[in-house]
Amino acid sequence: MKKSSIVCLLFCVCLCLCFAACDPGSYSFGEAELEDGLVSIELIDYDNPKQKSFISWVPDHSSDILPFDHQKMTVQETLPEEKHDEFVKLLAGSYILYHYYTVNSPRGLCLKLTYESGEFLVISADKDGASSFVCRYAADGRVIEYIGSIDDNGTHLDLIRCFSDDETESATEYDAESTAEELP
Repeated sequence: MKKSSIVCLLFCVCLCLCFAACDPGSYSFGEAELEDGLVSIELIDYDNPKQKSFISWVPDHSSDILPFDHQKMTVQETLPEEKHDEFVKLLAGSYILYHYYTVNSPRGLCLKLTYESGEFLVISADKDGASSFVCRYAADGRVIEYIGSIDDNGTHLDLIRCFSDDETESATEYDAESTAEELP
């Protein structure tokens, strides 16, 4: 009886360790990293009805991340420079699930941070928070680095609200459909 209890306990410990090992790492932007060479912060609409969801985040899907197509983008609003600090602090305080693959491209209402080098960062999330997308691109739209997925959809909404004095104005536009086809 004592031996079976020990075996059962060891099995439970191993099982817990296995599940803990599957947890994605975390990532946070540093304020200096975000501010260095920052030219503009834009609220954009990215028309991408063919966005695909990944069935599992565990394998490396970096080769499945699509380039950014500038023709699909419409600038909705540009954040005034005096609001950049507030936005950067909020983004730097957000929790990102590092290399957590949910979708292969942005869609809908997105945030675009553009730098002097021409590189830009795109952040998007669907309205129910089931999937989000944070990726760094080259000026020509090539993927430089897929960073991950924002852990809390409220953070994305707070970032969008930086664009408006009326907290509901931009956030209500965020009622885009949240369906996406699944990828293996």
